[in-house]
Amino acid sequence: MHKHAPLVIPDLFTATRIQHDIYLKLLQEDTTKRIEEAIHKNIEEKLNSEEVKIEIERCIEEGKKNWLIM
Repeated sequence: MHKHAPLVIPDLFTATRIQHDIYLKLLQEDTTKRIEEAIHKNIEEKLNSEEVKIEIERCIEEGKKNWLIM
């Protein structure tokens, strides 16, 4: 007769705990993805705002004036 390794069956608590940990990991990854997307959208909207465009133009004009003074 061959000896076999004993069959290891995790108890219900362990299986539930593993499922819970997997769920939490997936939830964390999804939340991180949503936050990153929201941050990117917010930055894009700010950079495309008229206020930022005006500030960039002001800085360019100021730089040109300073270049001519040198």
